[in-house]
Amino acid sequence: DSDDGREREPVGRWWGDSVVSQSFGLNVTETQRCGRCGKASRGLRFTKMFQMVSTEQWRTIWVESGERLTAEGLLRKTYSHSERPCGGCIKRGVSDDVEFVTEQRVSRPPDYFSLLLVWDGANASSSQIASLLPLLPLTIDLAELLDVSPQGGA
Repeated sequence: DSDDGREREPVGRWWGDSVVSQSFGLNVTETQRCGRCGKASRGLRFTKMFQMVSTEQWRTIWVESGERLTAEGLLRKTYSHSERPCGGCIKRGVSDDVEFVTEQRVSRPPDYFSLLLVWDGANASSSQIASLLPLLPLTIDLAELLDVSPQGGA
């Protein structure tokens, strides 16, 4: 992390041009920004083959939104917020967890988008599963979900 506010080159790399990478791979550059002091983490560059979603977090965000978010909005909110300590805030004497906003830029959308649902336990009831199914889209507008930058860009 840079304390002088300058952006640094992201670390990591994207996978190659295999059929699997071309079909399913999201080439992502991800940064996290502290919601309190604004300090940004160094960007990470990686390829992910699926978007993992906590079903409990999905359901909670849906209820908190007043049941008004689109599937794309739910996905964005689900992966974009986390809480953890911040190095910038700790230097200022604040040591509690703060909300971080995760920003993901994608160099190109994949041919196929895979959504992986993660249940909080192995014993999800049929009513829990049934309550989530209406929230799952059959199609997703990737333009609404992803921030796509030019090929090869961050």
